[in-house]
Amino acid sequence: MEEKIKKAKLTKTERIIAEFILNNKNNICFLTATDIAKQTGISDSSVIRLCRTLGYKGYIDLQQDMQQQVLQQMGSRQDALLSPLEKLALPKEYDGNELMQKHLSSSINCIKSCIGTYDQNKFDTIAQIILNSRNKYITGFRGCKSFVSWMALLLGQMTPNVIRNMHGDADALETMLDISQEDCVVLFSFHRYSRMALEVAALTQSAKAKLIVITDRMTAPVANNADEVLVVQTDGVSFFNSQIGTMFAVELLLATVEKLGETPKGRLELLEKHLASTELY
Repeated sequence: MEEKIKKAKLTKTERIIAEFILNNKNNICFLTATDIAKQTGISDSSVIRLCRTLGYKGYIDLQQDMQQQVLQQMGSRQDALLSPLEKLALPKEYDGNELMQKHLSSSINCIKSCIGTYDQNKFDTIAQIILNSRNKYITGFRGCKSFVSWMALLLGQMTPNVIRNMHGDADALETMLDISQEDCVVLFSFHRYSRMALEVAALTQSAKAKLIVITDRMTAPVANNADEVLVVQTDGVSFFNSQIGTMFAVELLLATVEKLGETPKGRLELLEKHLASTELY
């Protein structure tokens, strides 16, 4: 189902229905098309159109397909779609004394959602794309800049031609003017998916370069027709998104690159030589 949705060109209405289906996979077998229409505030005919867009004859076919799937994808909560200001207005489900335990539980859930959705083969596939690419553009803006800086720093110690791309202006596109089908882009983008991230994805796809998207839902606009998508959970206990699930996925991806690639000993020895003289660790 995730692959079907990723490859389909969905309207805004279809995306809402698809999101509902992914978030309620375990309950779809008990729901009719009318039930979904009522719960999403969208017409029955729109539900049927989505089914046909995804390649099914109708809702019954989709329902039967969902019954056979034993995927454990994380269930994104609707408050993950809210802005920071809107999240701040939500009532807290805990008092001050429970904050540490609540944060721990939330952090564990973010990690478990990644483990429950993907196996090591997924990370092997993405790591191999990175290793096989000539240039590796690590890209993300505003709240995603920390992921870009950290991943590019460590990846650059393992393999050459790693390019940071984290300025959300014309520089983001100018940096990629020479991109080709020999290259790949790792794009971080979370709700509320910036227009610049969409432009980067479009430029990548027009150049026939490999697009790897790390995002918070399979129906994210930036995930449409991407070569590989990693969905991570970002729910936290405060008004800001949690970075823990994303950090876990990126660390595992970097460890996989090290496992599959050539030993970076020579690169690290050269780096250490100059770090020792500058003490810039």
